[in-house]
Amino acid sequence: MSKETPQVTSLEEMKAQSMPIVELPGWNDEDSIFVRMRKVSLLHLISSGQLPNELLAIAHKITSSEEGFNPIREGTPEELAEFNKLLHLMAQKSLVEPTYDEIVEHVGPLTDNQLSAIFVFCTAGVRALKNFRSRLALIEAIGDNSEDVQLPTK
Repeated sequence: MSKETPQVTSLEEMKAQSMPIVELPGWNDEDSIFVRMRKVSLLHLISSGQLPNELLAIAHKITSSEEGFNPIREGTPEELAEFNKLLHLMAQKSLVEPTYDEIVEHVGPLTDNQLSAIFVFCTAGVRALKNFRSRLALIEAIGDNSEDVQLPTK
């Protein structure tokens, strides 16, 4: 048996891998949109000075909690406002085609579900985004009165 020697990945292939086309929720329950995105690292945003100091505390709280901190359910009004700013920053930094500004200018603001999906993609990847979409579909099927409903876990 002869083993092939691994080949160095070309820069073009690396570029393609680093900016996949990702499915996000659309503006209504039935539709999806496809965008080209780049995974954005919170640590890179911090080290490169792109994460404003006012968002450092919420970024730290979200990423360092072992139980998983949910600012929407557990946070103060100030933490929720900071988290909203963080979601928009992640969307601005990660959307490649179309860009965040192009979407806002031509279509309007991104929805909460879109911003959350972008955050999930950036922090956990495509597999987690698929899980997010299936949970989102289940929540939508249950309806708006689903605060106390336990979602199935895998």
